[in-house]
Amino acid sequence: MDCSIWESAGGIGGLFRLLREHGEAIEADLHRYYGIRLSTALYGEDGNRGKGRWTPRELLVRIRQLPKESALQRKLAGPMAPWDMNALLLRRIEFQLAGANWQRGGGKNTRKPKPIDLPDGTKPAKSARDDLGQRFKNLGYIPADASA
Repeated sequence: MDCSIWESAGGIGGLFRLLREHGEAIEADLHRYYGIRLSTALYGEDGNRGKGRWTPRELLVRIRQLPKESALQRKLAGPMAPWDMNALLLRRIEFQLAGANWQRGGGKNTRKPKPIDLPDGTKPAKSARDDLGQRFKNLGYIPADASA
């Protein structure tokens, strides 16, 4: 996820920016996860200020806590949104086990194993270490300027 959105998204200005840039995804997520319409959260029921209305902070807290499967998270992180560190490590373990089994079998009559494709369409790196490091950078677990 793009951390800069959350670092600068504070108060009414941050809420306005989020709604302007990602309003449709937020509206869908509020209805799906909290059972409330965006218009109700912003203006109250039937335009009656106060009843059912959320403060900007309440709305931002709920938006920030949306799960990885939410439309907003998918829009911000792209197809890699549901992939967390555990999924990436499991992918690497599966590849390592498949490679070890292939080596023990002598590599006869079988193809050399390939890593599971990622949903973002990127080709696997030449080494599993490079691949995992790049994934962690993309997810924000490793700073982009850190050396691999």
